[in-house]
Amino acid sequence: VTSAPAPKLSITNSPTALIQIDAGKQLALLGSLTLLAPCSARWSVDDPSITLVDIARTAIAQYLVPLGGGASTFNLVLSAGALPQRGPAIHHAGRSRHCLPLSAA
Repeated sequence: VTSAPAPKLSITNSPTALIQIDAGKQLALLGSLTLLAPCSARWSVDDPSITLVDIARTAIAQYLVPLGGGASTFNLVLSAGALPQRGPAIHHAGRSRHCLPLSAA
């Protein structure tokens, strides 16, 4: 028995949209996962001062099933004014972990 390959995560926002984030505006991270097997996906933050479930306007966890080789979307939308000046957003899918450092202004 072999384990399923790790999901492939893409953040589909334009790179320039994530260079400098206006902390006074709602933030949407657009995630796309290519899966070969069902998995649980979860967004998290490595900052103990942030309770992601309280500032997220979308679900932070979801069970995803492959869609015929296509990508599944798993977006994260955060409330305006919810981010500190710096902090990484972490995305987990299955056993994979992806880090996206964010900087708010």
